[in-house]
Amino acid sequence: AVGVASRFQLRRPPTQTLSTMAGAGSRVVRLTPVSPTPLLLEETIFKRWDDEVPPHNCTLRVDPDGLVLRVLPAGKETFYVDLAYVSDIRVGQFAKQPKDAKVRDALASNDVSDLDSRMLTIAYGTNTVDVNFCNFVAASGDVATEWSRDLFLLTHNLLANNGNVLTLLKKSYAKLCFTADANGSISTKSLTHFFFPPNKDEKARLKAIIEKTGLPQGKDGAFFLSQFPFEKFLQVYIKYANRLDIEKIFSTLNGGKKPFATLSQLKQFLNKTQRDARLNEILHPPMNDKQVSELIMRNEPDGHMAKKGQMTLEGFERLLLGEDNPAINMGIFDLTHDMDQPLSHYFINSSHNTYLSGHQLTGKSSVEMYRQSLLTGCRCVELDCWDGNDDEPIITHGHTMCKIGRA
Repeated sequence: AVGVASRFQLRRPPTQTLSTMAGAGSRVVRLTPVSPTPLLLEETIFKRWDDEVPPHNCTLRVDPDGLVLRVLPAGKETFYVDLAYVSDIRVGQFAKQPKDAKVRDALASNDVSDLDSRMLTIAYGTNTVDVNFCNFVAASGDVATEWSRDLFLLTHNLLANNGNVLTLLKKSYAKLCFTADANGSISTKSLTHFFFPPNKDEKARLKAIIEKTGLPQGKDGAFFLSQFPFEKFLQVYIKYANRLDIEKIFSTLNGGKKPFATLSQLKQFLNKTQRDARLNEILHPPMNDKQVSELIMRNEPDGHMAKKGQMTLEGFERLLLGEDNPAINMGIFDLTHDMDQPLSHYFINSSHNTYLSGHQLTGKSSVEMYRQSLLTGCRCVELDCWDGNDDEPIITHGHTMCKIGRA
């Protein structure tokens, strides 16, 4: 467990230090976006294995935004891992090892000397209890180590893991891009599939929206990925979503007389409707004309309208979906406290009955729970030690029906 904690601290996402107006010498440590390294963007060959599935070759690759990992097995169905759900990347002796000797021999490829160093395990799941594992063997120990290091940085960046709606749409777009063939061609059928039209009428409406984007298509309905950037994908999504509730809000803020909102109308909406009335106006002043103008320039797709300080409905929807309207204040991830005080001066994330993966009375003790707790920021764990039948210590919830684990 200590090894996991140390390894986590050594591979923290990059930060930047900013000066503040709070006083002399005060600093703000702020997380910065992390981009995938060239290694992760290339098709890298691995052997994938599982206790129930024979070892087989596959390729791993990450999308340019560093949001999705694609696993492409030879002759098998492609599947994707959302990197926001990855809790740990384990390499070498920390990776999962095959129990079956035949599986180990098949993975070794006549060279068992460095097999352990080439092992790579990706742990992922929507919570810390139901954890899934993808096990791979790299061509060399260096490749396994580099993938582990670079991929870990993508999975533990709080900015990406708490992204806006556009971040979620970029994940869908990344999966769409991965369906392109060697020529960079994608079928209209694949694009339609990503929007899950529930019936024939909706499918026909979606096709009509796609056609209106001016996307050139061949005889088989295919198009080149280079002709369909994320901006067009977003345009199709906004049209197909048909958010009447947003249209009503937009009609209210602009008076319902024109197909756009002026800078002054948008500023009033942001300061009166969107703004939290409890905020201190000195520490958090209302938006001014310059800030609203910059916001329009970032979100309005019609450049001519944006230069005149006007925002269309589509621009307004992009505003609500994007980084200018996050569900949480990203400033909470900034480190502004003095971290040079004695340990007793701080609150510490603590865990009670850390070892339990389930019910307090009937659950199971698992070493994995210590890994997951440390990886989520916990720095105080509990080892409930009892005497075992063979005089060896065990970890369990005493006087209960919990399954025990070796200490």
